[in-house]
Amino acid sequence: MKNHKRIFILSFLIFSSFVFGQNKTNLNIFNELVDSSVISFINNLPVHENQINLKLELGTSYSLFKNRILNNLTEREIKVTVYPSIKVNATKINYSIEEMNVDYSEIYRDGMFGDFLMPRKLSLKGSYSIEKENIFTKNFNYTFLDTVNVKAVKSLENESYSFTKGDVPTEPFFSSITEPVIAISSAALAIILFFTIRSK
Repeated sequence: MKNHKRIFILSFLIFSSFVFGQNKTNLNIFNELVDSSVISFINNLPVHENQINLKLELGTSYSLFKNRILNNLTEREIKVTVYPSIKVNATKINYSIEEMNVDYSEIYRDGMFGDFLMPRKLSLKGSYSIEKENIFTKNFNYTFLDTVNVKAVKSLENESYSFTKGDVPTEPFFSSITEPVIAISSAALAIILFFTIRSK
């Protein structure tokens, strides 16, 4: 019987770590959102265009995405000349990341004695313009939504990049009070039932 209990506990711990390990870091998600925005302007390039002059406006906050953007283009066999260098007759692209945000919503408990969870929302806002014979401009806004364990927040954020951080709401007040009350009440009820049954 003890062996069965040990196997159950071990299986539970492995399963729990597997479940919580599914959440991607905020930086990983932003990488994917940037990928989506790059694919968007690639899809809007003139037909058969494989050479571009690219001007990136990322500021200091988002400059780490430069290499990822260039890699995305290279993987799709697009030859890139980065501003201020210019390739004559190539399509001009201005790409800008304006804002990245991490928002955590109201915390709730997963069941009576479960972990504290909260919805997570990551958003990327920016724009790009494509200039060849005409100018095409598009504003983009990409969003990612899921639910994360409050305990996992530190592992989801990156201390080196402030845009990967968000304000975590406070835990529900009544939940922190009712849990010990319920536990004490349950223990007291168990003791009363124990002595009641013994007296009979």
